[in-house]
Order: sequence, then structure tokens, then C-alpha cells
Amino acid sequence: MAMTIAVYQVTRNGITERVPKHEVAPASEPSASIRFPLCRCPVHAGKPCAPESERRVPGLRLSATGRPARSTQPFSLEVRTMSTAVQTRTREPEIILNALAHRVPHLITDTEPTLWDREIALLLRDNSVMTRDTAERLLGQAIAYTITAMERKDVDMGVGYTVDVAVHALILDTPLYFALCDEYNGGRYKHHAPLIQRRCDGTVTRTADILRDNGFAVDDELWDMDAAECSPCDNKVPDSH
Repeated sequence: MAMTIAVYQVTRNGITERVPKHEVAPASEPSASIRFPLCRCPVHAGKPCAPESERRVPGLRLSATGRPARSTQPFSLEVRTMSTAVQTRTREPEIILNALAHRVPHLITDTEPTLWDREIALLLRDNSVMTRDTAERLLGQAIAYTITAMERKDVDMGVGYTVDVAVHALILDTPLYFALCDEYNGGRYKHHAPLIQRRCDGTVTRTADILRDNGFAVDDELWDMDAAECSPCDNKVPDSH
């Protein structure tokens, strides 16, 4: 009797998605284990569903033809490929940022083992009164804004002064900012060309809603702090924010 395996994957945008159901037959010997069989669902197209470290499933073995061996013992198993985040459709800025490590391996050090740790350290270095909790909140919103500005080129948007502190930190770390442009702006540099005067037209509030619509969790308290004075950002310069 076949078992159903529900497989979850994390897309490059940090969203956890459940892929179509996979049906394989369990092994007659529960203690046996093999490599996870190649998947024929439209998402994986013949590639293993799970990463190498998670591709061995106890109680499952292949026959000589490469197909799962048959058994009369029914059971179900859920395999989740994501191990570092809650199963959710919200895009996770920390996961997204750390996924760029292969583009900038020279930025990874023993003291800052992830890109997220690096950007937090830079924020704390340049803002001595900032707590780590505040830095993480600001960085998460800055990543959400920067990526959304790249993905929604024709949408007028802009951050307020509070979140802009972390946006500037991202832009100043140029190798990482270029990596973001490579990944989310088609390899083209996303300019930052602010206005001299801040706009007072509700831009900050609208931008928070745009981020939410783009799959990110919004820290309303940070955006509400600048809702009145608004933002100097605009998109009048080609491919800018």
C-alpha cells in the first residue's frame, strides 16, 4: 500500500510552499534506508525532493528497477525540507539574506558567520545606542523594502527615516548590495536617488502596505513613526528608489 509524502520546499524568495503530493511504496523492512527517490512532480522534474542531508528515509528502499519496493504495511510520512524557519508563506528576510552567501563568500567570517550577523554588527557599530532587537527589526524591514523596490519597479514607494537607517547600511555594504541586485534586479544596479525634501503624501504608509502585499511581514510600529513626515525616496531616476 502506497504512502503519501507531503514535501515542503523553500523558494529563493524565502517562501515555504507545499509541492504536489508524492506517492511511493514503503519498504517491507522498516529498518532499511536508501536515498530518497527522484521526484516526478512538476516542481522537481526528476530531481531529488530533499537536500542530501535529508534524502535518507528510514523504512523505504528501492527495487532493482529503481522503483520503491512494495509492502502491505501502510504508513504515512511527512518530509519537510525547511529546518530553519517556521512553516509559513511569509517571506523571511533573514533566510533571504543568508541565501546570498554563495555570491559573497568573502564576507563570511568566524565572528560574523552569516550575512545577517554581518549586517547586524554593522548597524550596531554605527549606531551605538541601538539594541540588537531594534537592529534586527530594522534590518528585516530594510531587506523587505529593498527587494520589493527591485521586484516592483513601476510602483512609487519609499521608506521613512527610521527604516532608512538600515536601508543605507545595506547599500553601503556594496558587495552585498550588488548581490541583492544580481538576485532580485536582474543583475542591474538599483540606484538610490533621494529627493532633497521629504514627501508628505502618505508614501510611507502606502509602502508598508506594498511590502505586506509582496509577502513580507510589516513591523507597523517602525513605519508608523514616519507616517506623517514620509520619505525622500522616489523613482524618477530610471531604476531607482
